[in-house]
Amino acid sequence: MTASVPAKRLGKAFRAITGNGDPGQVISFARQWGIDGRLGRRAAKDIEINASAYLRLCGAVGIDPATGRPAPAEEFTDIDWRLVSLTVCMTLIEKSLSIRAAAKRWKLSPAAVVRLREGEPVNVENFLAFCKATGAKPTKFRTRVPVFHGKQSVEQVEHV
Repeated sequence: MTASVPAKRLGKAFRAITGNGDPGQVISFARQWGIDGRLGRRAAKDIEINASAYLRLCGAVGIDPATGRPAPAEEFTDIDWRLVSLTVCMTLIEKSLSIRAAAKRWKLSPAAVVRLREGEPVNVENFLAFCKATGAKPTKFRTRVPVFHGKQSVEQVEHV
């Protein structure tokens, strides 16, 4: 199975930061950004990971999720699937598109369009294809997810 272009871009950038994919550094770095170490190991090996973890790791290593070009590092991004669903529904209504017509126009399967419409997670390639087709940046759909490093005071936790 060939790795997707987004997986290759992320893997290359991730290996550059983690000592050429050293397992200990990979797991430590992934956990620091709130991602399961297993997903970090997959990303370092150019293996597909879920879209939310992909966005988080792109932000962590400082690459644009859509192009792979250098971008400012951003902390704790995650995908707000409800916002994706709302965008899909609004686009379908505004453009008077059926599921099949949207799938053809966006170069996705009808099943992927239904998953997006229902606010269910899709793979990275489908998510990026949807963003490209609708002209939305992938980071438009992000939400900030706090990751706690060590112990924090009650005031810090309540502030989040």
